Amino acid sequence: MSDIWPTRNYDLDTAANIIRKHIALTGDQTLGIFEVNMDDENDQDVKIADWILELAEYFYQLYGREQGDFVTKMVVSQCITNGHSIH
Repeated sequence: MSDIWPTRNYDLDTAANIIRKHIALTGDQTLGIFEVNMDDENDQDVKIADWILELAEYFYQLYGREQGDFVTKMVVSQCITNGHSIH
């Protein structure tokens, strides 16, 4: 994995700091992948969670669009799977 993602440790440490910040802001120990908001007519608005958007923006600025997208996907995958394969 280090050949295709040489900045893995740095990126995961950075992600952990961003995630900790969002946990502190929400006061909750869990973060969702999506945020769902309901309006007065019970219409739902679904969007990607702010912590993922912040990760993506950070990595896009650091590595550029293509590599930033790759790193964001790898980080989010690590967060979801904890390094295990999904079958």
